[in-house]
Amino acid sequence: MLVLFLIILFSNFSLGLAVYLRNPLGKINKIFFAFVLCATVWFLTNYLQNESVGLPLATLFLKIDFAAASLAAYFLSLFCLNFQQVHLLSSRLKELLTLSLALALAALSFSDLIITRIEILDGIIHFATGKLFALYTIHLLVYIGSGCIDLIIKWRSSQGIERMQIFYLLLGFLLTAAIAVPANLFFQSVLSVGFFRIANYSFLFIVTFTTYSILRYRLMDIRGVIRESTIYLICSLAVILFGLLLWLPLNEYFLLPPHVSLFLILLSGTAIFYWIQAPTRKIANQYFFSSVRQTEEMVRVLSKKLATLIDQSELVSIFLKTVIDSFKLDKAGIILRKGTSDYYESKELIGFKIKNLSLKSDNFLIRHLKKIKSVEIKEELTLKIKDNFPKEETTQLIQLKEEMRKIEAEVCLALLRKGDLEGILILGKKTSGRLYSKQDLELLQTLANQATIALDNARLYNEVKKSLMERINLHEILLAISSLVNTDKILDLIVKSAIKFTDSQKSIILIMDEKKKKFYQTAAEPSNSNLLSPAENIQFYDIARKTAKEKKLLFTKLLVSAPTGELPDGKKEEVQTVLSLPLTGQKNILGILICCSPLHSYDQEQMQILSILADQAVIAIEKTHLIDDLKRAQVDLENWSKELDRKVKEKSEELKKSQAQLLQSEKLAGIGQLAAGIAHEIRNPLGIIATSLYYLNDVLPEKKEDIKRHFQIMEAEISRCESIISSLLEFSRKSTQEFELIDVNQLLNITLPLVEKDLFVNDIKLTKKFRHRPIIKANVDEMKQTFLNLILNATQAMPRGGKLEIATSITKNERVKIKVADSGTGISEKHLSNIFDPFFTTKAPGEGTGLGLTLVHNIIERWGGTIQVESQGVKGTTFTIEFPILKEEPSQEEINAPTS
Repeated sequence: MLVLFLIILFSNFSLGLAVYLRNPLGKINKIFFAFVLCATVWFLTNYLQNESVGLPLATLFLKIDFAAASLAAYFLSLFCLNFQQVHLLSSRLKELLTLSLALALAALSFSDLIITRIEILDGIIHFATGKLFALYTIHLLVYIGSGCIDLIIKWRSSQGIERMQIFYLLLGFLLTAAIAVPANLFFQSVLSVGFFRIANYSFLFIVTFTTYSILRYRLMDIRGVIRESTIYLICSLAVILFGLLLWLPLNEYFLLPPHVSLFLILLSGTAIFYWIQAPTRKIANQYFFSSVRQTEEMVRVLSKKLATLIDQSELVSIFLKTVIDSFKLDKAGIILRKGTSDYYESKELIGFKIKNLSLKSDNFLIRHLKKIKSVEIKEELTLKIKDNFPKEETTQLIQLKEEMRKIEAEVCLALLRKGDLEGILILGKKTSGRLYSKQDLELLQTLANQATIALDNARLYNEVKKSLMERINLHEILLAISSLVNTDKILDLIVKSAIKFTDSQKSIILIMDEKKKKFYQTAAEPSNSNLLSPAENIQFYDIARKTAKEKKLLFTKLLVSAPTGELPDGKKEEVQTVLSLPLTGQKNILGILICCSPLHSYDQEQMQILSILADQAVIAIEKTHLIDDLKRAQVDLENWSKELDRKVKEKSEELKKSQAQLLQSEKLAGIGQLAAGIAHEIRNPLGIIATSLYYLNDVLPEKKEDIKRHFQIMEAEISRCESIISSLLEFSRKSTQEFELIDVNQLLNITLPLVEKDLFVNDIKLTKKFRHRPIIKANVDEMKQTFLNLILNATQAMPRGGKLEIATSITKNERVKIKVADSGTGISEKHLSNIFDPFFTTKAPGEGTGLGLTLVHNIIERWGGTIQVESQGVKGTTFTIEFPILKEEPSQEEINAPTS
């Protein structure tokens, strides 16, 4: 009991000290620490007064107990009234008045006005109430009650993290007050010392819950805590009931010793606990926590749907609407990086006042998310600012909060692709006023990762589609240019095409006047009437002269002013990226093609298109050189022909690879049939040998010990050969069905004897971890080939011995998981991305075809599975296969589980 007391005493003081050290200048932190100090003194004296210390010391401890309780109630009330918002104690005078009353009652605790006639009976201290005991009691109840009422008022009007903080405080108050207050005020003289001290230990509730709510910025959703507690409580009660029912039969009928009965009950109770946990959780989620189950189900459905969408706009729309419906949000939006530019633009905003968002990469919020690569919550920033961090850090937090306020964001979640910030998921508040719990953020992070992958796939699809359409459109424009005769119309079409293909805001062609050595504008196409025309700005002519002088493509940053005095974002001028491309004729520079945009730099493909347009401009300017025009057209046709030849060659190579894979599969099938035939032929001689051995054992009953031992060895080896032949026959058995229900564990047990000798010869230790009973739907023959390929690869990777682990299990997301891990030489990082490619192998010539893992990959994907590989160099390689689990439990007859 003393150890427990010291642990709780130290815990209370440590938690209070941790809150104080978090922010020594914070008023709330100092008040809470003062409350914990008073409570620690009360807790200590409350313990000592019932020890064998004599009546004088016990009396002193009891009076200190009442004095400390008076001050603890004051600081607790002061803490509640000052937490987050100040309601009742809005002035210093009120605080001093309440403190005066608390100090007065604390001083009177050392007189006989509150407690009197103190005595010790049977080792327990007893006392009578004094004249002011009622006032003392009312004082405690009023102080504590006013604090609780003020917290309740704040809780009703608050939202998010503040609401959850107050809820944890109230929960701690409720648990402590329900146990400690009645025990100390009314039953201290009635309860035994043991029960009385246990009641006081409940004081740890209020200290722990308050400390957690102050120190933690990201609180657990109390619904999740209640759900998990309820599930574990129901399972524990069921196990206890089972133990009680099992105790009597074990002791009365089986007459087992008590410790053996207890061991059996604990062992079976543990199994029952894990057995009923999943159905209990399912029932609890369905009937008591339906909102949580519904959210998880919607997230699961969305995860599957994301993998099927390739249209970016549709994907973003469905993703945001599902997130809003699942988490009950008032708004949600996605900001994505615009190509390779330095700008991030809103793809879709739902529920926002602003319709479009555009952030530069040097924006403080963008730079912060690139740095933390995680989630940022505005309410957490508010708490961090209140905690008085160093001035520089506080300034950054304030700036970050202001940036989030500008875009109406409560939560900003980074969308990462290969470690780079691809975009931001912006979320608003929950309509219920609740905070984003840890579970919510984990689900959102998972969804964000999946959405990033889906967006990346959609982006790649759109880029390929856009590139193809650009090539088609470019081809059509080139045909249109070739059909035009008027040079001005050709140049106008070129500048329009330049804007279309490069997303520029302005394009212009300046022609060089050789006689006057000056440039003049011949064609210009603005895409935004608010931007100043480059031809009207002397800086563009300077850029043209510099480009003509250096005779190469140039990039320039240029400050451009708006003709109307202000741009759409409120600025009067902005920096634009200017690309200037010389129009080079046969002998000299004919002109300059200029494109400019504030949104991005130009990539290689865009510059290639601009070069093609520039060539067409040169052709238009030198329209007398018809022969050159024909040559250029011929070159273009040859390029298209080479591209076509290349694609035909690629398809031919793919066809050859497919034929090689088919040939390899046929070879493996032939080897299997040959092995089956040989096994049948060997089995008959083995039977004759076994019969002869039986006969010799019968006719030679009296044999020497060494002869008997050799007979036993022969019998064991014959049995072993028959087992190997049976496994070989079963492995080579051809399935008559395209797919069957397969017991993975039994199929692995059939496959492993085929490599038993290799494992023994290579000194490889095999570890099998088969859990549950995983059932999958696939072709038996193909799965045999898959497992054998992986096991043989692992064996070949450990020529000097090692460890081979084969494990099966059911994952949390209800998928069959098969793991094959070896401690061999591993796969280098540069080869990991190529191991599933046809004909790729790291083995020496003649030792491998490079088709084994390709066949494994194709078979697994054909039956809806996935395969992943992890390798850490010399530490070994792990292949992880996952298949969808069957929703309905199959009957034994439906499962293909052949026995050898």
